[in-house]
Amino acid sequence: MQACKVSLGKKRRGHVLADRLTISGTAKSFAGIAVLKGIDLTIEPGEFFTLLGPSGCGKTTLLRIIAGFLAADSGSIALGSERLDHKPAHQRDIGMVFQDYAVFPHLTVADNVGFGLKLRQVPKAELNARVDEALRMVQLDRLGARYPSELSGGQQQRVGIARAMVIRPRLLLMDEPLSNLDAKLRLELRDDIRQLQKKLAIATIYVTHDQEEALAISDRICVMNGGVAEQVGTPTEIYRQPRRRFAAAFVGTTNFIKASVEGGRVALGGAHLPLAKAADGPVEIGIRPEHVRVMAASAGAAGMPALEGKVARFTYLGTHGLAVVATEHGEIIAQVHDLDGAAACEGATVRVVLPVDRLMVFDAAGNRVEIAA
Repeated sequence: MQACKVSLGKKRRGHVLADRLTISGTAKSFAGIAVLKGIDLTIEPGEFFTLLGPSGCGKTTLLRIIAGFLAADSGSIALGSERLDHKPAHQRDIGMVFQDYAVFPHLTVADNVGFGLKLRQVPKAELNARVDEALRMVQLDRLGARYPSELSGGQQQRVGIARAMVIRPRLLLMDEPLSNLDAKLRLELRDDIRQLQKKLAIATIYVTHDQEEALAISDRICVMNGGVAEQVGTPTEIYRQPRRRFAAAFVGTTNFIKASVEGGRVALGGAHLPLAKAADGPVEIGIRPEHVRVMAASAGAAGMPALEGKVARFTYLGTHGLAVVATEHGEIIAQVHDLDGAAACEGATVRVVLPVDRLMVFDAAGNRVEIAA
C-alpha cells in the first residue's frame, strides 16, 4: 500500500493515546491444565508488542482474555487507571483483527467496515465519512460496493484491518492475521500493517508463531513457552541476548554443544572458559551460524575454541552458503561467505572456530550463564 494521510487515531481525547496496558498475574486453566501461569506484562502507548511462541504456548488465550472473549481465573488487566477485566468485550473499546478475516459474506466491503460504527449508533454522515477514510487507508476505496467473495484473501484481510481501526480503538489486537496468506502477500501486508500502526499511534498486540515476522514488525517481543513469558525485549535483545535456552532455540537458528563445568570452567575445543556463576555439571553452549568461522584444517584458532570436522553438506544460497560440519560434538551449522573456500567443499576436513564473545552458555535449567571476562 502507498502512504496516505490518516487521522483515525488523532481525533481521540489527548489522554487516551497515553494509556499504558498493564497485565498483572493473569492465569488461566482449562480442565485443570494451566495454559497461562501468572503473566505480567506492560505495553506502552503506541507500542507494537508481539506475543511470539509455538502453538499451545498460551499467546492466543492471553489475547482473548485482553479482548474480553475469555475470563481469566486470576489477575487483572488495566488500560491506564481503568480495569478492563470488569467490562464485557463490547465495552472495552478494543479493535480485533482475526486470523480467518471474519468478514460478513452478506455485507458489502463498506458495510463490513462500518459495522462497528453502526452498532455504536454513529450518525450516518459521520459513519460514511469514516468508512471512506478507512477504505482509503487500506487502499480499498474503489471496492466499497463489492462483496467479500469478490475479493482476494489479502483484500479481505485489509477489510478486517479497516473495520478494526475505523472505530478508533484504544487498543488494537491482531491474532495471526497473515497466516492464511501466501508468502509474498504476507511480506507486503506485514509492512503495511506496521506503517499504518505507526501513523495511527495505536498500541497494538500482535500474535504470531513466525519468528521472522516478529523480528521485522515489533517494537518489543514477548517470547512465550508453556504459559510463561520466557523473555521480553526488543527484537535485537531477543536475538542477540536470549536469557533462556528456549528463546535462543526458538528465535533464529542456534547451534547447541553439550559440555560440562568443572571448577567454574567449561572446556571446549582446547579452551577453558571461566564462568561468572555456575555450579559444576552439564551445560550447553550455543552459537549462531553467522558467528561460526570455518577455516582450513591447518589454520590457527588464536586461542579461541576450535573443533576439527568434515563438511557433511553445503547449501548454496547466492549471497552466502550454509555448511554443516560434522564434529565430535555433533553437527554445527555455519554461515559461509567465502564460497570458494574449504567450507564449500563437501567432504573437506576443516577447523570450526567459535569466537568466545559470541558464545552463549546455558545451565541445566535453561538459564543463561555469563562467561567471565
